Amino acid sequence: MLRWLRRLLMSPKPLAQIVECRVSSDRVFVSYDDTTARTIELNDVQRVIAWKRDRWSFDEIVVTLELNGNDAVEISEDATGYNELVARLESTLPGFPMTDQWWKDVGFPPFAENPTV
Repeated sequence: MLRWLRRLLMSPKPLAQIVECRVSSDRVFVSYDDTTARTIELNDVQRVIAWKRDRWSFDEIVVTLELNGNDAVEISEDATGYNELVARLESTLPGFPMTDQWWKDVGFPPFAENPTV
């Protein structure tokens, strides 16, 4: 009878989410909701994947930075500094398209992941 409640309470703790990112000319500084922080060197970014997460009643655009050493960082459009990050990626990473070129591919159709490299 209370199986659903037990599953909910026993489910693994969600991973920390990035709540803020600040960019400089060659680095991204990210802060997580669990108060940890990290610095990412833009030279370490091997690939960027933009995609969409289904949040039931709305979609959330996410940018995943794949880094050297089999590591990746997901930054949501809800994070403070997201727009500045995307602008820096456009101006810094060779071959990174302008937002108006990839956003439509990721944004539509609604409620589908639509990963775009």
